[in-house]
Amino acid sequence: MIKTSVLVALLALITVASCKKKDIEGCRDPKSLNYNPDATIDDGSCTYEVDRFVGNWQLTDTTINQLSGDTTVNNRTIVISRIGWNRLKIATVGENSCLADVFAIGSGNALTISAADNDTFYCNNAATISGSGNLNGTTLRLTYFWNWFMPNLGDISASGTATRL
Repeated sequence: MIKTSVLVALLALITVASCKKKDIEGCRDPKSLNYNPDATIDDGSCTYEVDRFVGNWQLTDTTINQLSGDTTVNNRTIVISRIGWNRLKIATVGENSCLADVFAIGSGNALTISAADNDTFYCNNAATISGSGNLNGTTLRLTYFWNWFMPNLGDISASGTATRL
């Protein structure tokens, strides 16, 4: 009888040990597009809606100085990177120090550039940057506004199109 009890206990222990759940790698962030609720190990594969904006872009835009009325056509490379599940940083490449990194929120095919997120100093002058963008395939249309806090500087409005490099 004791031998039978030991044998049953041993079989039960083996059965429980063999039922141990295997680790499943995958994305564990429920905000991602490829969330895997069964994943037990985050493998770094999470993708987000804003990833469609990430990359290098060739931007051609026209700026208008609201004080003087002068217009300028600009061609520059911008780099968009994801810095959160819905937050982006837009950086200008190869330009002077007066241009800034701009932060935006992405949702669907739209970008929102909030002055509250972009209230800092550029070229020793205070300014805010606000605007919006819309992605259609490989084309990103941007409209933005630099609001300088110095009366001798004209605010700048700009709009243009960026294509993916």
